Amino acid sequence: MAQYITSETRYFDQILSTTYDYYRATLVDNIFKMNALFYKMYKGGQIAYQDGGASLIFPIMYGKNDTVAWYEDDEDIDVQVQEGIGAAKMKWCQLAGSISFTRKQRRMNSGRHQIINLISAKLKQAEMSMHEKMNDAFYEAGAYNESQTSKQICGLEALVAETPDSYDVGGIDTSVQTFWQNKVRGNANTAFTWIDDSDAPSLATGPVAMRELYTWCSKGTGGPPNFGFAGIYGYLSYEAYMSTRQIYRDPEMAKMGFDNIKFRNMTLFYDEATKSENITNAETQADHALMFFLNTDFLHLKVDSQTDFVRTDFQRPVNQDSEAALILWMGNMCTSKRSKHGVLADHNDTNVT
Repeated sequence: MAQYITSETRYFDQILSTTYDYYRATLVDNIFKMNALFYKMYKGGQIAYQDGGASLIFPIMYGKNDTVAWYEDDEDIDVQVQEGIGAAKMKWCQLAGSISFTRKQRRMNSGRHQIINLISAKLKQAEMSMHEKMNDAFYEAGAYNESQTSKQICGLEALVAETPDSYDVGGIDTSVQTFWQNKVRGNANTAFTWIDDSDAPSLATGPVAMRELYTWCSKGTGGPPNFGFAGIYGYLSYEAYMSTRQIYRDPEMAKMGFDNIKFRNMTLFYDEATKSENITNAETQADHALMFFLNTDFLHLKVDSQTDFVRTDFQRPVNQDSEAALILWMGNMCTSKRSKHGVLADHNDTNVT
């Protein structure tokens, strides 16, 4: 006689493992797809893998190569060893979620299709929850150097700060190393204007500030910002300003579900989770403009090569009629040239040009 309980358990375990292994790429894709920048970094090959180590090392450039010069014929060429290359050191950050089943759930979903449906629902639940944690951390300070107690990855509050001196990202003192300051465009705690319908209209201050910040971030080598994030209020305000002008969008990103609008060579997105050190999420949705101007060539997400949303084996506690497996991720985010990013804010911030 067939041993239904044993065969059901093995059958369940086999489908569970193969379903997760098959679904893993989709899980990773969907987690990053819900944030335009993470999606671009993931699809564009800007996620680097590091094989362990006590710290995450991000090379940075802070000086020029002075050996570069014009020469003629057999004239000597300077071969002096150059400085100007340093490193930002970051701590590892870990994210985990679990998938668990009780024996009752196993028995109630014993057919192949029922098992797959149950596993898919559990994976989708974990996927959505892990995405929410990643996206929330994206706008917070997080572990921006090795001494921070935060468990979250470094986010824009520190990387592209309204007060850059407050965050020694990667352990670099920005009050001394001024090259390590991001750009800031504040407005003396006065709301930017976007449309002036008066009889004698003046130039709206919001678009002017955007142009200035874009130019400041474009200084030096490395190009201008190419990715921008705004709160709902800032995004809609700029879109309203552009309503009487020619509007361009990035069709590829729009196709992936990311609503956007072009500003010069930068694609601007809105995210309802947007916030900063001084402007709350509620304010970015109601009446405060907040925009981050980013250059993705100088943003990097490093991940442990063995911990990129991997699944552990299922374990059964000795005192519970259930079993669980973990989904694990380990890494952090940093920049290699902080001056190529900027923030625009309806706040009393000191401009950094």
